[in-house]
Amino acid sequence: MPSQPDPATARIRAVHHVSDIGLRRTMEDRHVVEIRPEIGLFGGVYDGHGGPEAAEIVAASLHQAFFEALDAGLRPIEAFRQAYRSVEERLEGMDSGATAATI
Repeated sequence: MPSQPDPATARIRAVHHVSDIGLRRTMEDRHVVEIRPEIGLFGGVYDGHGGPEAAEIVAASLHQAFFEALDAGLRPIEAFRQAYRSVEERLEGMDSGATAATI
């Protein structure tokens, strides 16, 4: 008898990554996919502007700030808002920036 899929990850079919720097010498974009079976999936794509520094900070910290806000009892929409605000504060005064798309 086949084993039953884990309900926490049953809907996750695949995670793919594609990177194409085209005509640029460096890649400023970053991405994160983190699966926490007890909570869900966080996915983020960060388009760096003016260097990779801001995208690296966002990729290293936005999902952590989001999960911390959820752990503190915030609803997902509020957790996203708080996470974006906290990471935005870290980016103040930097010469580079990033556009973020998250789920």
